[in-house]
Amino acid sequence: MLKLELTAWQRIMAVQALNAQAGHISLIRKALRLLEILELSAEEREAVKLSELPGGGVTWQDTDMRFELEIKDRELAAHLKRAVGAYDRWPVEQARLVADLFAQLGIEEGSNEDL
Repeated sequence: MLKLELTAWQRIMAVQALNAQAGHISLIRKALRLLEILELSAEEREAVKLSELPGGGVTWQDTDMRFELEIKDRELAAHLKRAVGAYDRWPVEQARLVADLFAQLGIEEGSNEDL
């Protein structure tokens, strides 16, 4: 079981990492199950005051709020770790949040070959 405490930004970026994947239907099914956990619900969107921008982007006001998430399936947790570890579009300006996300998932720097 994997317990996470993620900010809205970390959740959105984990969703992007999953959405960047392509592959066999089994991969898609795992990604869909993870998206059900990671995507913000209507109540969570309201809590952080998330709004969608015309170009498809989003903005929110409460940047420090953390959400407790639990991934009970070890295979799904491993899939999330692989997807996040393989994602290569992390913004340097969010290095602290990226490092925190990697730490929570147990991804070590330079460990791509282990994913």
